[in-house]
Amino acid sequence: MRLPTGLSFILAALVWTIGGLFIERENIPRDRSPSPLMETPRKDAPRSITSIKETQPEKVLPDISPGDPEISVQWGTSGGTSTGTAFPVNSGGFWLTARHVVDDCARVGIFSAKNPQGGFWVRKVYVHPNADIAVLQTSRTPPAIAIRPVSKKLTVGQIGYHFGFPQGEPGDLLSELIGRRKLRKVGRHGFVEPAIAWAVKLQVPRLSAFGGISGGPVLNRKGQVVGVTVAGNIRRGRVIASPPKTINDFLQFISIRPDGTPSANVPTKTLNKGAFSVHGDYLRKNLSVAKVLCSAKKVGSN
Repeated sequence: MRLPTGLSFILAALVWTIGGLFIERENIPRDRSPSPLMETPRKDAPRSITSIKETQPEKVLPDISPGDPEISVQWGTSGGTSTGTAFPVNSGGFWLTARHVVDDCARVGIFSAKNPQGGFWVRKVYVHPNADIAVLQTSRTPPAIAIRPVSKKLTVGQIGYHFGFPQGEPGDLLSELIGRRKLRKVGRHGFVEPAIAWAVKLQVPRLSAFGGISGGPVLNRKGQVVGVTVAGNIRRGRVIASPPKTINDFLQFISIRPDGTPSANVPTKTLNKGAFSVHGDYLRKNLSVAKVLCSAKKVGSN
């Protein structure tokens, strides 16, 4: 159903979004993101980290291998209020996000950062049993974003655009694909999943942490989803994403057929290193990239 309008929702949104933080059971505030791998006013000009080539190498990303380098990520404890990012993939009311963003939430809302009165309550959450992705169901969705077919191979060095709400505020990254990784989640929910590592080259605005962009889409130059951001390291300039195969397999398992369009019909002419933040602003304005609000369960509740 539609979110309630008026003062009550505005107050709830303000409480949920302050700082993009949540309180763990130990009462230690931190970003809602897996640590230690996961990790403020917005600037118009992108921050350059290293030089970047606009041409894509032709080296095809290899298939999953037992020898892929492994990265361990601590799964955070439950018990707080948090924010993340989600994006629609089906016009019938289905969104993708990161599982750790919505795990153990008493209630989940999706809304526009600029219009706290506009958004949706989440009716149902589907979590992947062995990967850090989840599907949210609402009454309807804004324009959905197309997912790149698994048959279309990714290439090492190709450009990726990450959109979302790092630290609860609008923020975007431009990266280059490095290669495959094995992401080992340890803590409350332990599993190993295939993942793809991206090297961050530009960020808008300059960020002190990546927490909050989890669940956001990684787009290629055609505006197709090639990953869901699930982890990152601000010091090393690395972001980890779930690959298209994990996404497509899970959607097929829960009988969801993606029906989005490239960049949700936002013109892809702004998908370049000089204007990708403008592209992100259009996606957020249309709610095709939206903020997720998790009201966590009380300690001891079932």
